[in-house]
Amino acid sequence: MKRLGLHVLLIAAMGFGCGPPADKVERTAGRDKSRTENYLKAHVLLMYPVSGRTLFVTDGKLGVYDSGHNWRKEFTLATGEGFQAQPDHHASSHFDIKDVNRLGVVLKYSNRFDHGSFGKGLITIDEGEIKLTFKGQK
Repeated sequence: MKRLGLHVLLIAAMGFGCGPPADKVERTAGRDKSRTENYLKAHVLLMYPVSGRTLFVTDGKLGVYDSGHNWRKEFTLATGEGFQAQPDHHASSHFDIKDVNRLGVVLKYSNRFDHGSFGKGLITIDEGEIKLTFKGQK
């Protein structure tokens, strides 16, 4: 009976806002730009235009999921489409093609990191744009 009373008290306390604190979201613009640009340059092995789209070949750290939910490290995208870093339970990074010109692409990026496992109720999100020049253009 004591155990039931304790459970009822805990449920009531959580219902009145006494539960664990909600995650705080901290947003920044361009803070991770240099690190993200270096990451992309290291993991994109080839990138060049093909019939109005852009072909990417990566080392597998970056990619897209196909319709069968298989990870693809070689993919072709149009303006407005995107790819991502292989997700883990703390961090995720997404990249969308904003523009393509004769020299390369402009990517919009969004990096998200959840600090919850480290005892902090914090999620950091950094967004920005990066210009990448074509690699291995044919």
